[in-house]
Amino acid sequence: MQQDGLLTMSPQDIVVKPAGRLLIRNICMLFDRYSAQKVARFSKVI
Repeated sequence: MQQDGLLTMSPQDIVVKPAGRLLIRNICMLFDRYSAQKVARFSKVI
C-alpha cells in the first residue's frame, strides 16, 4: 500500500494519504488481530 501511494510509514506512525482514505478499513484490518481469525464475525470488505 505504501508503494501504491496510499500511505506513508515511519518508525513512529502510519499516515494514510487522501488516496487511501477510501481503503482505510482494509489498512486497519492489517493491524487487527481479531480480523485474522478463521471465524467471520464482521462483514467483508467489498
